[in-house]
Amino acid sequence: MASKCKAKPCKLCAKRHHVSLHFPKQNTDFQTSANAFHPSTQSRLNAEAREFNPAFPSREVSEKDSNAVFAINQKKGTTSVFLSSVKCFVKDSYDEKWQIRGLLDVGSMTNLITKKFVEKLGLRKEKVNILVTCLNDSSVCVKNCVTTEISNSDGSYKKRIKMLVVDKITDLTPVKNLNVKGLIPENINLADDSFYVPGPIDCLLGAEIFYELLRSGQIRSENSNLIFQNTVFGFVASGSNSFADTEARVHCGLIKGDLNQTLKMFWELENVEVEKPKNEEAIFVRITS
Repeated sequence: MASKCKAKPCKLCAKRHHVSLHFPKQNTDFQTSANAFHPSTQSRLNAEAREFNPAFPSREVSEKDSNAVFAINQKKGTTSVFLSSVKCFVKDSYDEKWQIRGLLDVGSMTNLITKKFVEKLGLRKEKVNILVTCLNDSSVCVKNCVTTEISNSDGSYKKRIKMLVVDKITDLTPVKNLNVKGLIPENINLADDSFYVPGPIDCLLGAEIFYELLRSGQIRSENSNLIFQNTVFGFVASGSNSFADTEARVHCGLIKGDLNQTLKMFWELENVEVEKPKNEEAIFVRITS
């Protein structure tokens, strides 16, 4: 068909086609180089290529480099800090003594007790309206308090105190069983003989009475950072030590009451708003009904 065409040949190559149909020869080297970065849809995958897995270094990586890669996955030693837990006694509504497990917390401006234990004791609750704030300005409005007597096992210490009633003070303390074999000094009277075993906390004794609970006498445990401080309840464990497989939880003992915010919430709760009638018809219905 091209030999019978009467049109003039291409001005660029003198071949028997129109100039608009002329396509210059592409640079093979450039095309190959470009395809290296922009592979065409017809390119094939290399079946013999190594599997790419960024989580594991290849066998060609040296042992030194391999250690650097895996360092982020190695679990470091965990330090556990002991909270000063005690076992003391509180009186119920019939003046009978009940043993309770609590914390000594100098960072608290208030004494706390759980609602569950208050109901168990049958104590009479008084109405209050106190805003308890703690870490990061998180706050809880407490509506009740109780008055009871706390004492030690031999009755040499007795104190009548007020305690705010809360749903929960903290999680099980400690989180997991801790091996303290060989760390507890011999012949000492522990305030909580199971301070290393997870257990519930039902009361918290704050700064109001914290320092009057302390007694002279402090024992440092060998081969650890544990310190046993003498109190009216016995020696409490404090300090820290390294234990494996402990969870990363932190207890913050900073609790305070904001008086201004408490008063503001009190008036907001006590304010009684009366809905006003919107029109005369509503007034008439309200008067005649």
